[in-house]
Amino acid sequence: MNDIPKRTRTWGENLDDWERRLIVGREKEQNDFHHFLNGSGGFAHKPLLRVTGPAGIGKTFLLKLWRREAKERGIVWLDADASVRMKPVEWLTALAKELPSAKLPAEASDAAPEAGSGSRESSLLEACLHALNNGGGDASTRIVLCLDACDGAGRLEQWLGSAFFPRLGMHVKVVMAGRAFSHRQSLAEWGHLTATMPLGRLSEREVSRYAARCGLDAEMAQRLWLASKGHPLTMALAAEAIRERGDRWPYDAAAHAELFEQVVEDWLREIPDEEMRELLSYASVLRVFNRESLAAVYGKAVSSTAFERLIGSWYAERTATGWALQPQLKEALEWRFKRREPVRYGEVRKRAASYVLCRLYEARHAAGAMDASMTDLLYYAEHPILKAHFHMRADEGYRWVPLDASRVARAAAYLDRRRTEAGTQQIVCGHPENGEVFRYELSGEESLLRIRDIGLRELQDRRSIVKLLVGETEEVLGLAVIWPITPHTVAKLREDRYTASYLRAQRPETLKQLLQNKSAFIRTIDIANMADDGLRHQSFGLMLDCLYEFDIIAASPPPVKFYEDSHRSVGFEPVSGAVHDAYGAAKWAQVYELQLQGSGFLDYAVRMLQGVEQPQAAAERSVGAGGGIAKPEEPLTEREAEIAGLMAEGRTNAEIAAEVYLSIVTVKKHVGAIYRKYGVTNRAQLMAKLLKG
Repeated sequence: MNDIPKRTRTWGENLDDWERRLIVGREKEQNDFHHFLNGSGGFAHKPLLRVTGPAGIGKTFLLKLWRREAKERGIVWLDADASVRMKPVEWLTALAKELPSAKLPAEASDAAPEAGSGSRESSLLEACLHALNNGGGDASTRIVLCLDACDGAGRLEQWLGSAFFPRLGMHVKVVMAGRAFSHRQSLAEWGHLTATMPLGRLSEREVSRYAARCGLDAEMAQRLWLASKGHPLTMALAAEAIRERGDRWPYDAAAHAELFEQVVEDWLREIPDEEMRELLSYASVLRVFNRESLAAVYGKAVSSTAFERLIGSWYAERTATGWALQPQLKEALEWRFKRREPVRYGEVRKRAASYVLCRLYEARHAAGAMDASMTDLLYYAEHPILKAHFHMRADEGYRWVPLDASRVARAAAYLDRRRTEAGTQQIVCGHPENGEVFRYELSGEESLLRIRDIGLRELQDRRSIVKLLVGETEEVLGLAVIWPITPHTVAKLREDRYTASYLRAQRPETLKQLLQNKSAFIRTIDIANMADDGLRHQSFGLMLDCLYEFDIIAASPPPVKFYEDSHRSVGFEPVSGAVHDAYGAAKWAQVYELQLQGSGFLDYAVRMLQGVEQPQAAAERSVGAGGGIAKPEEPLTEREAEIAGLMAEGRTNAEIAAEVYLSIVTVKKHVGAIYRKYGVTNRAQLMAKLLKG
């Protein structure tokens, strides 16, 4: 008997253990699944679980883990995927194969899934429901029916809601996983029986745990984070590449795109028509898009049918201001576009930047609705540090809200928490195209400099603008104080240690300019953790919003390299003679400024983008003798050409009137004539023509 060999572990068992070991960051989801199986917690009387998330977020991997756990607990797990646009009879046939055939009528088990066979569908439906509701002969048997990859199951989903789900016993649990679900009434009415589990990205700490379990050191873990930003599929592919090539594996767009080459090809195979593939390539160049912006970069009209198909697909995600492509698909498609058609890609990128610039220009100078932001504009900026630590993600679930009486206590709690929990912050960010990595370290003391001397008194001063950054749970994660520079605030700002040197540096004429324009001093934009990419993105986003909101913006960040580099990357320039020691550091703090009044806004945009032509040059070619590409439909008079040139510089009607010694009424008449001769109705349309020149 001793000669009988003991049972050894199988390859599959070892693989199962390895996969379980690699699961990180899904503890809550696994705990929720246990509650779902038991009908406990918030899952009581909820037999339908919808697992949602973008491609590559780990839905199928999680279902595989749940399948094992269910079987270990004696629960029957049935896979009945709806990965193609099946008809009900086809889906029922596949489900019947998963059920014990002995329990099904012979005609149902052996039936071929021929289209149009109503009797066969009815027979299969009755047989499957009988087997499920009777637990294969044991009514106490618990069953989980899993439908993965439900993205293309529109008609089937409707049938399930109307014909199949209503007849299931409550002991049968259903798990549906997909990138997105339709919102047909057939399933919407089951809301009180449905639990939803959205899957998000992993945190940097969770990626580090994954790296450690893969045997990667801290340096490689940082590289893995930069490459994946917590996207599980990217993380797994990058980890494999790092293990194979080690230090030779670069972090740059080419290496990243190489990881996704085959994955993208697989995704694109789901898109059969060429028009939609082409639209996806153009949409990948835009940070956020709508039908109008997509048509602007596409160079021709986009039909409502094509646009609805695009935004209704899994690869488009709704944002606060439009739609954005799923991040990994966007990055891979854009790099693919750039590599395969570099000249065309460059032209489309310039076209996109010009479109956003014109929309912002119109909103600033013609009181138009703002459907673009400074974040959208600087998405096309070339500054390496700006590109590195501000990836311009479309939506993170955070928002800045004004401080009101109901939020004062939470603001005070945020300040207390920041001061008691401050610790060292390691900031690592990488340039998404050339792979350059920037590293900063903030000590606990340095991380608190942004809220030095900030207390309830300043927060409750109604002359200042105070905002709080809140997450989806309304937890306060950041705080900002911005002081408008007006006749009502000048006295206070002259006395404040952080702002006084800036006002002292002003000559009488520049102080007058400050008060005549919409000016502000950013006292602080603080977030709980600068090492968190999402929070850092929000701090930069608010700073950029200030560039749109105000004509002259000043700021004095703490004299720490990270803060100083951040302001310079956005285009702030030091103010001569404006320094102070209010932060108490050995190094004096510099005051920075951006002047965007008049033509300054366009000059700033051109300086930052490097790809949009100088408006003055465009105007000279467009309106001067000999003209350029963008000639008016009817020649301009000498006076109209002069005024058109000043309009291209960003001058307002009042500024133009003062420049050419005409009344505003006369200038408006000339502007109207210019619009008519160019075939446009507003400044944004005129700017588009001049800049295209």
